[in-house]
Amino acid sequence: MKLFILRHGDAEVYASSDDKRQLTIQGQQNVTETARKYTKELSAVSNILVSPYVRAQQTADIVLSNLSLEHSTQEHSTQERATQAHDFSVSTVDFLTPNIQPQTVINALFTMQRQVPDQNILLVSHQPLVGYLIELFCQRKPNFMGGYPMSPASMACLQMDVIAAGCAELVFLHNP
Repeated sequence: MKLFILRHGDAEVYASSDDKRQLTIQGQQNVTETARKYTKELSAVSNILVSPYVRAQQTADIVLSNLSLEHSTQEHSTQERATQAHDFSVSTVDFLTPNIQPQTVINALFTMQRQVPDQNILLVSHQPLVGYLIELFCQRKPNFMGGYPMSPASMACLQMDVIAAGCAELVFLHNP
């Protein structure tokens, strides 16, 4: 399976609370660029899990819009509407907020994999969690804020047979 880990785009500095911060125009543009660059890879995703924070929700919406637009373009050019359909399961989950322990995410993903093996998943979340997840899945000792650079709108792709610490290979890490 492949696990894509996407950090939300650049967000406004101030809001009534951290969970209400919205993407900036630059953040929206960077997420759009990342989604466009990896449309082919992301089209294999069947399950999208998103933090409930506004900026993560907006990031997921941009990715879904891009995938829908690409799908629509392919449908019109191939005239194979029935066979080109692609369904995404999109869920807002509390275990992808910034300060959740990475093992909580690993446990939830492991449970999902047992129920539906071989699914490709996209996580839309925050630092420091995204950096820690990559480190743990790829068997590196966790560092403060994660040892993998995950600037806003960054995306990593991990490949693994089993959802467990130390069982993933880093396929790519994109930083805009």
